[in-house]
Amino acid sequence: MKKKKSSTLKRVFEMAKPHKKTIIIVTILSLIINIGELIKPYLIKIVIDDYISLGIFQKGAITIGMIGAVYIGLVILGNIIDFIASTTTNMMGEDIIYSMRNKLFKYTQYASIPFHDRTSAGKLFVRITNDVEDISSLFKEVITTFFKDMILIVAIITIMIYFSLKLSLLSFIVLPFVIIFSIVLTKILNKIYNKSKIIKTKLNTFLAESIYGAKLIKIFNIQKEKQQECEELTHAFRNSRLPGRNYRRITSSINNYFRKFGNKYYYMGMS
Repeated sequence: MKKKKSSTLKRVFEMAKPHKKTIIIVTILSLIINIGELIKPYLIKIVIDDYISLGIFQKGAITIGMIGAVYIGLVILGNIIDFIASTTTNMMGEDIIYSMRNKLFKYTQYASIPFHDRTSAGKLFVRITNDVEDISSLFKEVITTFFKDMILIVAIITIMIYFSLKLSLLSFIVLPFVIIFSIVLTKILNKIYNKSKIIKTKLNTFLAESIYGAKLIKIFNIQKEKQQECEELTHAFRNSRLPGRNYRRITSSINNYFRKFGNKYYYMGMS
């Protein structure tokens, strides 16, 4: 299993190589966005602590209006950069879909006859369409979002420690529990979604083959059998997805508990 996972990751990195520059550019843009997101609450802090709490609207040459203009400028600039980053990642994903589908189609055209005897047309159709879309979403969302979130987390932790080491350590009490909970939940959800994906592939394969073979189904008068098989697969797919939704609800509740628990220790440290 480990060799299979490492082989899969190696293939993913191979697909990402032609888009290395794009990933670097998107990462830099994400860094700029994160810097702006961190500056905005600091500007609000300055306005509240240095102006509103003192009942003044100008301090030296700097006014509240000037700080507000900077804040609005950061919002506009952040939205523009975010649009550029999103467009760039979408283009990268579309390029990957284009090249991958062409390679898969070429492979199926030049594959041996025994390969086509072993593999159904519906399964090949699902591989070229749905599975390629799933891989594309990995590059469009997961990879770029990962770098953006990691940079933001490191920046937030650094700023927290800079302002107050004691309060930061109190807030980090729940961090080990969050990490352990996330690892356990990830393993459980991976099993659930892997099972759901297998059933989804079977369902899509069945639908593709049934549509292609609609004439044969009518000729042999097996509509009822096919309808029953469709209902069984649809029911199995529905049931395979329900545990994942339940775990997401549980995750939301536990995350709220961790947040309240961390806030409690934070305010205890302030008092």
